[in-house]
Amino acid sequence: MREVGVRGTALALTFMLAVVYGCGGGDGSSGPSESASSRTAEGWALFESGDDEGALVKFARAVELDDSYADAYNGLGWTYARLDSLNKSLLSFGKAISRT
Repeated sequence: MREVGVRGTALALTFMLAVVYGCGGGDGSSGPSESASSRTAEGWALFESGDDEGALVKFARAVELDDSYADAYNGLGWTYARLDSLNKSLLSFGKAISRT
């Protein structure tokens, strides 16, 4: 009877470890949950909170993940405008328009 209990406990621990390690972490590496839309959403949240540098990083990552995602370029455009990089802003807005 005790042998079954040990096996059951070992099986339960193995399952729990597989679930924990299979969920991934927030280490910034590309994974199944990383997408242009999720990075763009994070960029907008940072933009709205006033973290322009952080927003720029998120929007740029979104473009790396999917260079056809217009909203990421739109975010870059607004962020560059707030940072007074008007040429980059206009280029980003142009790319956003061409991808819609």
